[in-house]
Amino acid sequence: MMADNGSATETSSGETEPAYDVETYRHAIEEARRTLDQQLQAFNDVADKGWRIVQLNGIIATIYASAVVNSLSALNFSTKSLLSIFIGFFLMAVSIFLVISEQESHKIMIGQGTEAFRSMRENDPEEIVYLYETIKSYEKWIDDVGKKTKYNGRIIEAAKISLTVGVGFILTGTIGAI
Repeated sequence: MMADNGSATETSSGETEPAYDVETYRHAIEEARRTLDQQLQAFNDVADKGWRIVQLNGIIATIYASAVVNSLSALNFSTKSLLSIFIGFFLMAVSIFLVISEQESHKIMIGQGTEAFRSMRENDPEEIVYLYETIKSYEKWIDDVGKKTKYNGRIIEAAKISLTVGVGFILTGTIGAI
């Protein structure tokens, strides 16, 4: 049994258990909400980094195409330099694929579902029970966002490395053609 006044209560077996203060739960939910907001911001920052990698791929490919077209007569592409350039563009494509797959496969679902609201309306739980269940939900959401942010961060890091190595191969192949 729980009491709202912060004192301990006695159970039917005679044991004493701590009482839970509604105001403490409200404060805990506010703190959980702030924590979740910060985690969502970190998740969005990782997603933004991914889209910047895609944009950078486009910029690099455009600049490269323009440069090659303008100096095509001065370049002599050997099989080795063409292979290097092909590998470079392939790695750039891999970085784009990594970002897009990360964006599409790891969406976040947060918030009470309709079942929770229906249950609350139908059962009319005590406020402390509602607050307790809400805190449990926040724990799950915060954990989920943290795991997905960490995973997405690793994928974005791999995309960044793939882009960087790809550009290196393209430069090597192009320098070899000069």
